[in-house]
Amino acid sequence: MKLLIEDSKSDPKTAVSAIQKLITVDKVDAIIGGNGSSTIMAMAPVANDNKVVLFVALASSPTITDAGDYVFRNRISGMFEAKEMAKFAYNKGYKRLAAVALNNEAGIPYITVFRKELENYGIELVAEELLTAGSTDLRTQ
Repeated sequence: MKLLIEDSKSDPKTAVSAIQKLITVDKVDAIIGGNGSSTIMAMAPVANDNKVVLFVALASSPTITDAGDYVFRNRISGMFEAKEMAKFAYNKGYKRLAAVALNNEAGIPYITVFRKELENYGIELVAEELLTAGSTDLRTQ
């Protein structure tokens, strides 16, 4: 067995190139990796089309659950975390909150569920900001 490493640079386009190389050039049987939900969702069709297992260790987007027969993960969906964070806020007695999330496959569903759960607890979400990955100037937010 041999370990081959490719770097997606957390970029979906780079991730697709990497998985295509691993499958077509290196002829791998399985792939472990991809940390970001956006990169995983870009890689998933390639893995499925080629019937190569893509095992995801860290990505949390709920869309990964239905990404195909060859895509698996060992981390729970971030939706469970969003629900628990809303419950935590309620138990702490918070009445008003602001939320910040990444504008990607994981962040958008997370903040959507978080907002809904806060409403269920009667907590007002006074601001929500979606950030672009790699942003360095967050003064507006």
